[in-house]
Amino acid sequence: PMVLPPTIAFTACRSAAKVATARAFITTRLMSTSKPYAVNAAFTLKADRRDEFITIIKEDQRLSLKDEEGIVRFVVGEDKDKSNTFYLHEEYVNEDAFKKHMEMPHFKPWDDFTKTDPWAEGGEPVADFYLCTHEAGKKEPIRSGHALNAKFTIKADRRDEFLKIINEDQEETLAKEKGSIQFVIGEDKEKDNTFFLFEQYVNEEAFNEHNEMPHFQPWKAFTETDPFTEDGAPVAGFYNTLKTTDEETEKKDEDEAETKEDKKNEVAEEEPADKKQKTEE
Repeated sequence: PMVLPPTIAFTACRSAAKVATARAFITTRLMSTSKPYAVNAAFTLKADRRDEFITIIKEDQRLSLKDEEGIVRFVVGEDKDKSNTFYLHEEYVNEDAFKKHMEMPHFKPWDDFTKTDPWAEGGEPVADFYLCTHEAGKKEPIRSGHALNAKFTIKADRRDEFLKIINEDQEETLAKEKGSIQFVIGEDKEKDNTFFLFEQYVNEEAFNEHNEMPHFQPWKAFTETDPFTEDGAPVAGFYNTLKTTDEETEKKDEDEAETKEDKKNEVAEEEPADKKQKTEE
């Protein structure tokens, strides 16, 4: 599998994302600022930091989906062939929701982790930010499966042809393939004709079946007609998502609720007698 190239440090990207950028969009541009805002990221960790990372990122994932209204999807996975190379895909209803995510308490452990030199040599984070082609949907639960993050740049005169083909592939995949979980198309928030894909299937077998479907063939044929710019050939990471069962997530949520209730009862028991009496009155 091909891994996203090291163009921008992940932490730097996230910091830069805090700054709102004004941009004039041409009338033929596909996206607008009202579209969902997404990030695809890739990095490789030192082996001895693996367990720490998984604990931190799974908690960030869980609490983001539990507590944030503006998040749609949070996917974490490990390269299907290369240990300790991980991928993220996150989607928010808009860029403001992403900025709010970075201000949440559960984001801080991950932010702190990135500042402790956890990366393997040559495995520094790469992150790309883009606007999705679809309208914002409802929040999606964590689901195990096989996924891919992809990036490529289309020649300007092939743009319309590409969009027609990939949109039809997306529509048919989601409508007809039982093994398909999600299929996202997006365009770089700053660079015209640089596109991103996120696809998730229930397992690798379902992904392989997708590649044999009739509606996939026009896209496959298109890629063989030299539609990419000189430095925009497709690069992709294929990965298996981290396993987080519904029972595990529900148990943590229940434990948190019980802890809050216990603290509430403790406070009530510690209230002065005269205050309790006034409350009862």
